[in-house]
Amino acid sequence: MKQINLKSISVEESKEVEKIYEDLNTSKVLFKLLATSDKEYIRNELLYCDIKKDYEIAQKKYSNWWSDIVERYGLDKSKQQEYVVDFNSHVIFKFQE
Repeated sequence: MKQINLKSISVEESKEVEKIYEDLNTSKVLFKLLATSDKEYIRNELLYCDIKKDYEIAQKKYSNWWSDIVERYGLDKSKQQEYVVDFNSHVIFKFQE
């Protein structure tokens, strides 16, 4: 696969989405830890609900961030799911076969 660089973004934009991405991944890991058994889920139901709420907030922020970036940089909205951010180089790219 070939990496196609599309747009450079600001360091601030890159750091913003990196933080959101970390929040999403943290929630996913915590979900997996709590989902080991029904007994654990019941025992930690309130914690699970808090994590779910945090995940939903982060997912909304992530979606909004991409919508804003696609519009700001004139990217193809129909291809948004293909876009990736390199947090080190602050570049939006996609893979092409």
